[in-house]
Amino acid sequence: MGPSIYYAAVDGDSTLDFSGFPHYIRMPNAHSFVSSGFPYSRMADLSETSVVISPKPSSKEVELLLNTVGLISKKTGLPAYQFDLLEEWDEASLVDKDILVLGVQAADKFKLTSTSLAHVSSSESGRFIEATAVSEKPQAQGIANLSGRQATMSANVRARGEFASIASFESPLTKQRTVTVLSVRNDASVPLLFGAMNARSDSISGSAVAITQNDITSHQVGDYYYVGQLPLFDLVWYHFSDRPMLMVAVALLLVVAFTMLMWRMLSRYAKRRLANKGA
Repeated sequence: MGPSIYYAAVDGDSTLDFSGFPHYIRMPNAHSFVSSGFPYSRMADLSETSVVISPKPSSKEVELLLNTVGLISKKTGLPAYQFDLLEEWDEASLVDKDILVLGVQAADKFKLTSTSLAHVSSSESGRFIEATAVSEKPQAQGIANLSGRQATMSANVRARGEFASIASFESPLTKQRTVTVLSVRNDASVPLLFGAMNARSDSISGSAVAITQNDITSHQVGDYYYVGQLPLFDLVWYHFSDRPMLMVAVALLLVVAFTMLMWRMLSRYAKRRLANKGA
């Protein structure tokens, strides 16, 4: 007679509550956007998201809008029906919002500027240039990494033909809010952008992403900012985890400070005992 077979199941009426689960992430992070829709997917209905698109979008720009919103909805499992759709960069309407800007030459249309955008600028002439950027590769450990910054690299790239880009940076209107610019050189480049977000998301990272038919180039440029909250101990551990030499230096400093404090306390105690014996 064989062993008994046991089955287990989760009650269909069960609820998983992650409301108290801490979240904290370094931004900008294009990979988190294409892989999970973050930070826009924090509210599954996109109620804290504003989408900015041209007043007279082409059919391809509308396609990009619907595909992008659909991609985020696919990640959350809920239709995105609460986002604001704007035809211009209206600062009053964009305060305390995560912002998506998309379309043909989107950054130029709305006169947006940032370090990330500067690294993936394009034009109808078929050129784009990348300047000094921060490498996404793991940096060397040791004294050189006390600051936690990654080594810089310089790349000067030119391409012709279809071109698309993703640029992400902190909103100039509200701290810890994100602006993501999905820009294409022309209507013919829209399938290139969405194809990269949908099928080649593992190659997308950093804050500035240049997409051509043959390659995806990702760089981390501009300033970091952090979204979310952590308990104090976890917060300290998070920021020190990639700076081992700095952790060692701080630990040694604390040991020395504790040793000096104990030495002074014991010295005072010894002097007091000697004084009592002399009396």
